[in-house]
Amino acid sequence: MQIINAVKHNFKSTLDDEFIGKFQKAQGKLVNEQERQKNLKAFGETITKADKEGLIVLHKKAEKRYLEKEEIVNNAIYYNAFEWRFEFPEVLADDGSYIGFDVVIGNPPYIRIRNESQQVRTYYFNNYMVAENQLDLYHLFIEKSFEISNKQSLHAFITPNTFLANQNTAKLRQFILENFSIDNIIEIKDNVFEEASVDVLIFIFRRPRVQSVSHYYVAEKENFCFKNDFDSSAFNSTPNNNFTVTIDMERQSIISKILNKSVKVSDLFKTISGIKEYQVGKGKPSQNIEQVKAKVFNANSKINNTYLPELRGKNLSKYSFTWKNEHISYGVWLAEPRVPDFFNGDKILIRQIPAKNSLIASYVKETFVVDQTAYIAKPKTKINILFYLGVLNSTLLFWYFQNIHNEFDQLFPKIKVKEFNALPLPNVEFSNNDISDIVSKILNFKLSDKDFDISKYENQIDQLVYQLYDLTEEEIKIIEEVNA
Repeated sequence: MQIINAVKHNFKSTLDDEFIGKFQKAQGKLVNEQERQKNLKAFGETITKADKEGLIVLHKKAEKRYLEKEEIVNNAIYYNAFEWRFEFPEVLADDGSYIGFDVVIGNPPYIRIRNESQQVRTYYFNNYMVAENQLDLYHLFIEKSFEISNKQSLHAFITPNTFLANQNTAKLRQFILENFSIDNIIEIKDNVFEEASVDVLIFIFRRPRVQSVSHYYVAEKENFCFKNDFDSSAFNSTPNNNFTVTIDMERQSIISKILNKSVKVSDLFKTISGIKEYQVGKGKPSQNIEQVKAKVFNANSKINNTYLPELRGKNLSKYSFTWKNEHISYGVWLAEPRVPDFFNGDKILIRQIPAKNSLIASYVKETFVVDQTAYIAKPKTKINILFYLGVLNSTLLFWYFQNIHNEFDQLFPKIKVKEFNALPLPNVEFSNNDISDIVSKILNFKLSDKDFDISKYENQIDQLVYQLYDLTEEEIKIIEEVNA
């Protein structure tokens, strides 16, 4: 240890001497030129433009050398530093080249960089591939583990479980898929950290990246249970590279079938979230707390020409809707009024909160303002909108949503707008209108009787949707367990 400390001390001293010398030389040139020009001026001599420009250049050089010298002396960048070459000589080859660590184990900090300076943020985004919106420091630690490890290394981290599917960790998941093989993911159900309420998992992965079967476990109290195997290569096809670790190999195969024959909702439809009616400080003029509490823009009738009929998510059911005579004064005074074109013409409305076993998609052709508890989808081109309405309400689409986003345990799961946009729709040129014909029947029945039992027709649509994806009887059985 004495030898290491001596080397580190000498390393620092040598750097100081080098930069102090550079600073002194630059400072000397500057002082000499300043004195020369001062004497010229004293004797009434003209100071040329070239002399003035030369003095500016010397001043900049002297300042640069001074800052370089201060960075080392004052910031003491080598004081108590962690230098791989000194602390872990094992990571170096005999010729001094860097080999890297065999094992990297980490419990990194879970800290969002909200309060960091712009300089620090810029450094992170310029130097780390995984940096993106709402960056957390633990993302950087995982990338750094790759940088300091060797090509045959094992890595283990304890991290928040949100990184498996959070939209702000898409780059991190992509980096992992491109550079590592996933061995095990162990979800910890207990509260691990006394001072932090965060759901965590242990993530074990290795270099190099090879095709292999991965394993998902759950640890709770004294129980450590194997849940299922999964194929991490399938994550390359999931929305945002989500790590759908709870999906076993059979279900992953079904999802691959679906995605291989699909386009996204956003490929066929323009979509938007409904309006936000109230928020203090928003709207033109800005809304105040009294207006928000009194809900001054809502009414049960058309008070004037600014008032339009309004639908909410709770008014929607599969294929139809029930309007409760609600109106909203629509205009720039609302917190987030959205583009009014979305409220007119043929459209599909999808409720944020699905039913127990189904997404809730309704067909609306009348003009309605829609609030933020539902999403609006308008076709980009002329398409058979009733066909896609039937697919969105099918058992298969809900099964896909539930599995991809792991929405099994929540009492009231929500489908987010990005999740809605990423839902798969059949990429087919269909020559018959079987599904749309059935949907048309359902709409007619619902028009005369909102409580009409459509279960027989829904089952027919489900079977037709399965056929679009060439699903086997065994695969259909797995899907329909969602309704068991």
